[in-house]
Amino acid sequence: MTQVAINFYSKIVQEDDSEEFSQELTGKLEQTGAVTRIAYTEADGAQVKLLLTPAKLIISRQQGTSSSLLRLAPGEKLPCQVTAAGRKMELSSQTSRLDFTDAKLEVEYQLFSGLYLVGNYTVRLLFD
Repeated sequence: MTQVAINFYSKIVQEDDSEEFSQELTGKLEQTGAVTRIAYTEADGAQVKLLLTPAKLIISRQQGTSSSLLRLAPGEKLPCQVTAAGRKMELSSQTSRLDFTDAKLEVEYQLFSGLYLVGNYTVRLLFD
C-alpha cells in the first residue's frame, strides 16, 4: 500500500439538520487491477477501510463499539448495517453518484430504515 495525503470532506443532511466536516488525513492506497483499497484513521480515532470496484464501494468504519458497513452502488438499493450504543440497525443505501479517478473519490447516497429516509450523505476524498 502506498501512503497518501487525503483531504476528506463529508456532508450529512438529516431532516432539517445539516453538518459538514473536513479533515486532512494520512492514509494508504492500493490498486490491484480494477480494485482499489483505501485505509485511514479519522481525527476522532475511527478506523475506515474502503474497497472500490468498478461497480461498487464498500465502506467499513470502526470506532470503539460503534461500527458501520455501507454497500454503495449506483442504481441499486443495497443492505447496510450500523451498530451504535449496542444496537444493530439494518439500513439500506441508494447511491446517486459514485465517481473515482486517481486523485479523487466522490460519492453521494441516501440511507433508509425501511421506507423512512434517514439522511442524505456526500463524501469526497482528494488524494495527494
